Amino acid sequence: MLNRRPRIFQFWDKPDPPAEVVELMETWRGAHGGWTHRLFDIEAAAELIRETAGADYLKTFEACALPAMKADVFRYAALHAEGGVYVDADVRCDKSIKPLWKRSRRGVLLRRKSNIANDVLIVKAPGDPLIAYAMEQAMKNVADQTRNDVWSMTGPGIMTKLNHRDDDYSRTLFEGFKVLTIPEIDEYVTFKWDLDYKKDGEHWVHKQKTTSIFNTPKAR
Repeated sequence: MLNRRPRIFQFWDKPDPPAEVVELMETWRGAHGGWTHRLFDIEAAAELIRETAGADYLKTFEACALPAMKADVFRYAALHAEGGVYVDADVRCDKSIKPLWKRSRRGVLLRRKSNIANDVLIVKAPGDPLIAYAMEQAMKNVADQTRNDVWSMTGPGIMTKLNHRDDDYSRTLFEGFKVLTIPEIDEYVTFKWDLDYKKDGEHWVHKQKTTSIFNTPKAR
């Protein structure tokens, strides 16, 4: 059933995203007949995590001070629980990504320069070990609080660091994923870097420079 009706997950911390974000999200609702689409806010994301990933992972979600971090932690939980597609709020769908779904055994990852990106993650089955690794590492990073940097603590830095190891363990975790460059998916999606919500001081890129990205003190 899962492979016949994949779910598209998206996240916005508040119940009502700004109009520019709603417009982008609607492109994902309309382009994939037969697939399901659901937008999660903080409360709905916490509920999914509570039901599928457990209390410790929920604590990780709650310890993240910035919505971007909560989005990272949520996307791993949703994909691990159900498989499907996670899409960031700043990505427009120009063409159905159903062909991408079919291109690999386990899923599709994006490569931006030398980094594994997580704007769009395609994972074809629940319980994928790569996503399980990302969840475990996010939990550890948030508990250790070694850096005040969203990218490395919960974001693309987790899978990028693993991918750069290039040992038997990391190769096994990535085996079966199709890794595409951004130009290779240009016909399907457009990344919208200039949205208004990114221009104020509340965006994570700015916020992490002035305040802690964690809600809780570091465990001793």
